[in-house]
Amino acid sequence: MIIGTCLTSGKASTRLLRRPSGLALAAAATLISLPSLASAQNETAASDASATQENSATQAAMGDIIVTATKRGPANVQEVPAAISAYGAAQLEALNFRDLESLSYKMPNVQLDSFGAVPGFASFSIRGQGIANTQTTLEPTVGTFVDGIYQGVSAGVVFDNFDLEGIEILRGPQGLLFGRNVTGGAVLIKTSKPTMNFTGNFRAKIESGPNYTVNGTVSGPIANGLALKLAAYYNKDEGYFKDELDGTKVDRSETFIIRPGLLWEPADNVSLLVRGEHGQNDGNAPASKNLGLYSRKNFKFANNVHGPYHTDWDQVTGEINIGTGFGDGTITNIAGWRKLYFLATQDADATPLQSFLATQRIYQEQFSNELRYAGTFGDLAVTTGVFYFWQDVKLIEDRLVSGNALSGGGQQKTNTLGVFAQLDWSVTDEFKLSVGARYNRDHKEADVSIIRANNCNLATLTCIDSYSGAKTWSDVTPRIGFEWEPREDLMVYGYYAKGFRSGGFPIRVTDTKARNTPFDPETQHAYELGFKGDFFDKRMRLNVAGFFNRITGLQRAIIENDPVVGSIQSLTNTADAEIKGFEAEVRLSFIDHLLIFGNVGYTDGNFTKVLFDLSGDRVIDSKDFALMLPRLAPWTYGISLLHDLDLPIGTLTTNLTYNHRDRTFYDDANRGPLPSADLFDANLSLTFAGTGLTASIYGKNLTNRVTANINSPLPNTPAFGGTGAAIFSLNKGRVLGAELRYRF
Repeated sequence: MIIGTCLTSGKASTRLLRRPSGLALAAAATLISLPSLASAQNETAASDASATQENSATQAAMGDIIVTATKRGPANVQEVPAAISAYGAAQLEALNFRDLESLSYKMPNVQLDSFGAVPGFASFSIRGQGIANTQTTLEPTVGTFVDGIYQGVSAGVVFDNFDLEGIEILRGPQGLLFGRNVTGGAVLIKTSKPTMNFTGNFRAKIESGPNYTVNGTVSGPIANGLALKLAAYYNKDEGYFKDELDGTKVDRSETFIIRPGLLWEPADNVSLLVRGEHGQNDGNAPASKNLGLYSRKNFKFANNVHGPYHTDWDQVTGEINIGTGFGDGTITNIAGWRKLYFLATQDADATPLQSFLATQRIYQEQFSNELRYAGTFGDLAVTTGVFYFWQDVKLIEDRLVSGNALSGGGQQKTNTLGVFAQLDWSVTDEFKLSVGARYNRDHKEADVSIIRANNCNLATLTCIDSYSGAKTWSDVTPRIGFEWEPREDLMVYGYYAKGFRSGGFPIRVTDTKARNTPFDPETQHAYELGFKGDFFDKRMRLNVAGFFNRITGLQRAIIENDPVVGSIQSLTNTADAEIKGFEAEVRLSFIDHLLIFGNVGYTDGNFTKVLFDLSGDRVIDSKDFALMLPRLAPWTYGISLLHDLDLPIGTLTTNLTYNHRDRTFYDDANRGPLPSADLFDANLSLTFAGTGLTASIYGKNLTNRVTANINSPLPNTPAFGGTGAAIFSLNKGRVLGAELRYRF
């Protein structure tokens, strides 16, 4: 059992959490549940992973991409009636994929950024829906799923990725199959499965900083029907930026990850897959630029504190699949447990002054289990299941503001139940109707301690409670859609879907007048119409989608500056809004050994109802309605060229990429606009014939463009340098690197 420190009214105490350990829960739920036909998926993954050995980069990039977004087993992405950007193992290697953020500019209306002030925190946005705050009780709009497991806290999500079988970026609400907190979309990350043949994949690289990375995966059979995988990753970044104040290198980091996996296939229609992961990341703070002191057009900054950060996590997932004669279907059970600890100290004023120093600690544990069935009865396909999620998350924060020591925090427990069903009716060979719905029930309990002087004992991580509360929310999210395939390589689709983003309690509270005021759920009604088609004997692929979203009860973290506590944050439902737009992705291959990829996205949004003063002028008027929605970039577009040249010793692959993203705002008040980005990347790879060896040199952001992630505004007071400016966390400028890969 787990003993955790809890917050109780009036005094610090220790409470026994009456739950079995996460490892025991994950193992038990996996082994006792009726669970999908994974052997076919494993064969597909193995063939996909080996494709880069046999094919050139252009051939690999043109191959079919298999996705799992339908939860009905492997499916060709072109046959899924939704806007999806997907990459299999072969495509990721052909494009010389390095980390999740590197894909951020390559897809329309997608921003896979990190939260600038806190390393490793995901701040994903799709179609103008994203969050700009690390408060752990503010649920995301874009859900992240690793091997089918929902990540309850976004810390530890955006580190360099490796050992991947595929990535799927689902745009638009995914509430029917993936539940709550996916109103903007979902990011599905799949690590590799153990293989029944002996394989290995190794990589070593060095780039500007210097920044070193080595990783490897070995997989193979250990008995009849039993396979084992072991993957390990190590990265050491010596730091890219130098502080103007003292020459200290910042954004340094050291990361270690290990992933074991075990696959057991006792029969043709039964499989058990168990995965584990341990990760640890240490470093110092990112480069924080105060725009009141330095221009947004350069990389200069001055911080008097280069605070450390630390993240470590453990997780175990188990997946059982059983084929059944009932509907020629599959029963699947996926269970997962995760535990995370996070610590970060930041120079919150980003000046040479000792004005605002903040340290936060996050403790999180979660367990989830999904049991589902997918089968077909004549012209009717059925997908149904039940989902359970439990999470306990605790935040402790201490601040030093103009010499005054403050502390506070809180704890929130979540219990979630979801039941869903979807029916797909093939009315004719060309036309299909889809109807489904999901019932969501969220129960949350919170203990909150206001951030103030002498409020927490940081040695024991206990606080004096200010208030406690509990609330339950429930909703039904339907989805109705159609598919029409006038010919084999063309599909027209459309749907209506409702999204549900859970309510909760603020646990970073600085207003001493605050009381138990939970924020309510955010709901969305979304409409999408699109088509997917291959033309000219598959030498041209064009996918287009248009969308319209009506959002009610926008959840926002409102930040008001205060010279006493640094900043006052509140989570509340501020407004209603509408977002509409379109996106297109094209692939051209009219010349042998040459591929051209293009994408364009446009998003437009506006507030239709304002419930809270967004502009900060103490009134709700036309100024509030004129503000742009945060995280919404009107235009995103890009083009990539991939070319193979056959040489006597192997294949030389050239990849050139240009991507653009319009400027965005980090908050509703439109303070501190994040600059637009025009990024040029280049990669040159030589794959030596018959060896499995590839050598690459590459450059990212070759024009050294200044880009930044979200951070925060500052009070316009002498205590904070008198700037009243926003703070940027700088992204790296020009990066040059070399990489060596070996696969067998």
